[in-house]
Amino acid sequence: MSDDIAVLGKGLVVLERLGEPMRISEIAAATKLPKSTVHRLVTALRHDGWVAQNPDATYRRGWRWKSLTGHIAPADELSEALFARLAAFRRGTDCTMGFSFFRGASMRCDLRIQGDHEHTVLPELGDDVPFAGSATGRVILGALPDSQMFRLIEAERAAGPMEMDLVTVMAHIKRTRTVGVSTIMKERPGTHQGRPPRVTCWAAVILDEQRYPIGAVSAARVGDFLPRQHNESGITALVSLSHDITAMFGSSALVTPPMRAGWRAASDPGSYGFAN
Repeated sequence: MSDDIAVLGKGLVVLERLGEPMRISEIAAATKLPKSTVHRLVTALRHDGWVAQNPDATYRRGWRWKSLTGHIAPADELSEALFARLAAFRRGTDCTMGFSFFRGASMRCDLRIQGDHEHTVLPELGDDVPFAGSATGRVILGALPDSQMFRLIEAERAAGPMEMDLVTVMAHIKRTRTVGVSTIMKERPGTHQGRPPRVTCWAAVILDEQRYPIGAVSAARVGDFLPRQHNESGITALVSLSHDITAMFGSSALVTPPMRAGWRAASDPGSYGFAN
């Protein structure tokens, strides 16, 4: 179980009282906890995005709590942190990568490579990734009601992190909701201006046939990590890059309402994305 989820479990008594902005002393009075304990919990919750501080030294629920409810767009501080991270990655690679959620009801987590040559599909990419430790898993956790989220976390902890994979967890969720995941990486040919080929990546989570965009990051040029032919070393490198990219969202995975300001239609007519 991830450290930030453990912090959330201990800090729920604080978050339950933060329906409106409160000071440390007010939280302590409401929870009947010592001020030192409240201060320690609030500090940890603030570090992980569950709590945010107002200019007047009061505290409110942060963007991660809002993303768990599934009803409120991410707070400004999340957008600023996310796009600063994207910009830094873009400067380091001089390329872009787009993420978006798609419509559908698949039970697969796929990696697809498409270009002028025949594409390759690697099914069940999420099978070997511990659920709570993967960015995709946390996105799904963020879309669930609190009680169901904690039941799944407890079930994973009891089963062992490598025994409850992404597909198993989605099977649990599908009992009450329609959910699916896929990751698609598409190769773009070079342009007439001499630009090298690039790879565009979409991470797709489908929940009750609703699409939820989360953001975009830059990716390395396709020639930097993928040989022109689809051989084993090239596929391995691309899978590794995919894990590295999605890990960037591990502590800030969220589900947001589609089509907020700044989003554009992606190449798939049933999806939306953001290109940095």
